[in-house]
Amino acid sequence: LAVLAVALIAPSYSAGDIFNWFDVHRVWVIGAVGVLSALLALALNANRWKIFATVVVALVVLRAYPSDDGRVETVRSFFGVHKIVVTPNGQYHVLMHGTTIHGAEKFKNDDGTPVAGTPEPISYYHKDGGIGRAISAIRERKGAPLKVAVIGLGSGTLTCASAPGEDWRFFEIDQSMVDTARDPKYFTYIQNCEPNLKPVIGDARLTFAKEPDGVYDLIIVDAYSSDAIPIHLATEEAMAIYKEKLAPQGAVVMHVSNRHLELASVVVGIADANDMKSWVYSEDSGRDNEYIFSTSVVVSAREEEDVGKLASSDVWTETEADEKQRVWTDDYSNVLGAVYRRLRDGEQ
Repeated sequence: LAVLAVALIAPSYSAGDIFNWFDVHRVWVIGAVGVLSALLALALNANRWKIFATVVVALVVLRAYPSDDGRVETVRSFFGVHKIVVTPNGQYHVLMHGTTIHGAEKFKNDDGTPVAGTPEPISYYHKDGGIGRAISAIRERKGAPLKVAVIGLGSGTLTCASAPGEDWRFFEIDQSMVDTARDPKYFTYIQNCEPNLKPVIGDARLTFAKEPDGVYDLIIVDAYSSDAIPIHLATEEAMAIYKEKLAPQGAVVMHVSNRHLELASVVVGIADANDMKSWVYSEDSGRDNEYIFSTSVVVSAREEEDVGKLASSDVWTETEADEKQRVWTDDYSNVLGAVYRRLRDGEQ
């Protein structure tokens, strides 16, 4: 049994044909070990310790060759369990929380050669997606380097969305997330684009409120846990804080992609309650195989001119608040209503 355990587990510590074979045939291998434990119990009448040891081997093999699409490392903290999935050929590293992807980085080209130079933001942050378009439009409108606040670090992708001379400040509640994003064996965005990054650690509703008023050209809110939402960052009072921190022609970008909740109307509502106008972007990239995903984004600002070319773009829709839908506040939210709207309208 010990020899069997070494033979099955040792290849997981290396790359090569043996590992690839086990990786592809993991279900059969684990099933075979499970059958062995049954044979020990029924045919050979083995004692419980031998059966227990065989089951342990099966469980270890299950961990060594996980069922996810690639190899997985797990990071646990008070705020949940994050997984870093490396696709089978090592082409992509993917950050997941629960069943939801929160960032990805391309490490190898299609021909297997390493990606050279500054990593390109992908997943929800590609330059052609909603967040990327919003950043570009505000940058073009200002015509000068931006001062940006980002609530939610994720894999650090947005550190590579900044332009020379710009000042980007990140707010993150989970220190383990910061440590993961900094580790180049997982992701290299921070290493390549913002090696001296010093994120503000803590609940952004509290830490961001301490920032000086009227200084940020752009505030990006992207703080989610799996498909759950931190409601206190999506209320009328929270938007009031964001508005206070905006420069005279600043804008707030809120990422609202979600499989189970319709959140665009929530953001439009809390913006309207603060006398702000909103534009909604929702488009399918058609490039999921490249880890470039469809996004739903809401941009809110005081005036139409503040969002630049977005106001006249045919992929952004100026949207008014629904008078029949109650605005979310610190004292009221309606998650079931958001679930119902997603079921009714489908995923955007």
